[in-house]
Amino acid sequence: MPPFSRVGHRAYAGRLLAFLLVTAVLSACVAPSVVTDEMRAAEETARAYFSSHDYRAAAHAYLRLAASAPSPKAEEYRLRAAEALIAGQALDPARALLKETKVAGLPVGVRARKDIVMAQLALAENRPQDALAQLRTNYGEALPTPEDQLLRRTRAQAYAQAANPIEAARERVALELVLMDEEAIEANRQAIWALVNSLQPAILEAVSLPPPDTLGGWLELVAIGRQYARDYRTASAAIDQWRLRYPGHPAAQRVVPELLDGLRYGVTRPRHIALLLPQEGRFAQAASAVEDGFIAAWFQDVNGEEPPPILSIYSASPENLWTVYQEAVGAGADFVVGPLDKASVTLLARTERLQLPTLALNKAAADDPLPAEMPAQEQEVLPGAETASQTLPIVRVSQETPSAGLPGQMGTNTMRPAPAPTKGLYQFALSPEDEATQAAERAWLDGHTRAAVIAPDSEWGERVAGAFRDAWETRGGIVVATQAYGKSDQDIAGAVKRLMNIDQSEQRARQLIAQLGKRIEYEPRRRQDVDLVFMAAFARQARQLRPQLKFYRASDLPVYATSHVYSGKSSPRQDRDLDGVMFGDMPWVISPDVAEPALQQAIQQSWADTAATYNRLVAFGVDAYRLIPHLRRLQVQPYAPFEGVTGSIVLDDSNRVSRALEWAQFRRGRAQPLETDIPFP
Repeated sequence: MPPFSRVGHRAYAGRLLAFLLVTAVLSACVAPSVVTDEMRAAEETARAYFSSHDYRAAAHAYLRLAASAPSPKAEEYRLRAAEALIAGQALDPARALLKETKVAGLPVGVRARKDIVMAQLALAENRPQDALAQLRTNYGEALPTPEDQLLRRTRAQAYAQAANPIEAARERVALELVLMDEEAIEANRQAIWALVNSLQPAILEAVSLPPPDTLGGWLELVAIGRQYARDYRTASAAIDQWRLRYPGHPAAQRVVPELLDGLRYGVTRPRHIALLLPQEGRFAQAASAVEDGFIAAWFQDVNGEEPPPILSIYSASPENLWTVYQEAVGAGADFVVGPLDKASVTLLARTERLQLPTLALNKAAADDPLPAEMPAQEQEVLPGAETASQTLPIVRVSQETPSAGLPGQMGTNTMRPAPAPTKGLYQFALSPEDEATQAAERAWLDGHTRAAVIAPDSEWGERVAGAFRDAWETRGGIVVATQAYGKSDQDIAGAVKRLMNIDQSEQRARQLIAQLGKRIEYEPRRRQDVDLVFMAAFARQARQLRPQLKFYRASDLPVYATSHVYSGKSSPRQDRDLDGVMFGDMPWVISPDVAEPALQQAIQQSWADTAATYNRLVAFGVDAYRLIPHLRRLQVQPYAPFEGVTGSIVLDDSNRVSRALEWAQFRRGRAQPLETDIPFP
């Protein structure tokens, strides 16, 4: 049975609680007044309901038990019923039940249980600080084991919701000491590993805990994995030293072997990369910027200890995709990067005939029709040599080049059957929808619940606004109002006015003047039912929207946006009107002094125009190259991100790349990284 809706009416919640209480009392009229074997069996049934996510049935069963059980067992059952209601998002009846359940003078386990359930209610309402305040650390006597475990687990959840992974991990380290079930212990260790892996590099460097501190061991293990991500041998030696510093550390049993396996995968490098990018048409300029970043990262490998892979560059479009792909296979490529346009990526995603692992530089459309079957001649592979010339590691293959003339080929036009296809398609994109989803996550973690959304009247605007809305409502937030704006200044001003209900306020004033028959002094009031604005806009529109929000009395509302509000170039005069706007962006843009400053300088010197206009796409090309050897590791270690210049990168179950962005805020016209509010030990 699905969880209760959080958006339900209070009247419904009251009727639900009344129904549960009345039916519980009626069913208890003939029940015994002591705990019996029958009641113990009923308790097992209630637990089974809870485990199977049938929270209504679990709450009902616990309330029936409470009606017939003696104190303090009755209060314990009522608290468990409230816990089931919270799990099912029936928060109003849970709150009422908690208010009615008195625990003063009862054993410490029951008193602690109420505090824990009250904290769970606060977490369900996105009030992590209230939850932490509810979870006392000292009850004057030792807690029973179940309550001790639940208290520590709930406190860890509260710290995590409060964006404090350090303290969340510390709490879980303490939790392990009171866990007895092996499965629960292993799940807790994986949760610790995920928490410490979520730390930004600056935070990880700022935390220093001397051995043999257990949390310090977790943190040092993360640092080793990141520092030696490209050097398995050095990482293995560092981990051997780590074992000596942290004997018996809980990570040693499973996490360390997984980390070493991931690092071993991480050094799997292709010998020959085929880069498939459009060189003509509307994507050509974007493709050129991606190519510049890709080659810049490749040149860094040229100066490394190992020889870089051979790089062949092909001009690819939806019309010639399969031909070019097969040419790359025939030329000896063992990894493909590209294509760039969504139509071509969709073709790849809808076929099982891929022969090489492929990192597509876009995400396939979910609703496009299936492509037609490939022509018979495109299902076969051109012959190719084992390797191309090592003296010319970059080969640019012209679209008009005859297949027999490709570098390194054996000079024969004989066709041979294609090998069995692989399923190694990865999808990597700078997705505005993903950025909107992260804006929703950030606003929710900041404690907001009711959003107003403004977006351009375009297909792009609909996509971005829709992604924010879906993510926001999934978390329990409410989109109170949505407004689209046009291209003109008048359209923008009117859209903001309507979004803030200023037009309705003015209409009410006019109606009142008409009724009274005389002029009155009035000041229009903006709507009061929102606590944030999500703004989908590019820099030019954002510089108009933000002043209009201030003009229409919404200067106190926090404004969240995607990276598109920032041109990527510091322009304090132009961006001063954006002060206060928060947005997520890539480290390459937000922290250029930290994210590869030497590489950025080299790119600006070599491709100044491209770097100035398409800076984010250049960074995209850099990460597209650097990500390749880490893809298999990310498959087996989804909790251990790759720290790229476009963000902290992970893979989902569908091999789609997701980026965790850095957050910035305009201050005095400059985009400044948002300071972390995570306290250090």
